[in-house]
Amino acid sequence: MPDVQLARTFVIGLMESTRPGSLGGLLLMVTCLLSAVGVLRAGRAQAERGGALRDAPPR
Repeated sequence: MPDVQLARTFVIGLMESTRPGSLGGLLLMVTCLLSAVGVLRAGRAQAERGGALRDAPPR
């Protein structure tokens, strides 16, 4: 096998082996982003209702 073909085969194999990791990283990033938006919205909704401390029994 010529050196040029060996290098090309190596690069193509490397590209194919990193695709699942790239997809996993993308899905993880989207999940973290959606979770952060959900936490932000829940905090704002709770603040509009007066917060959790208002409903807590006095000490």
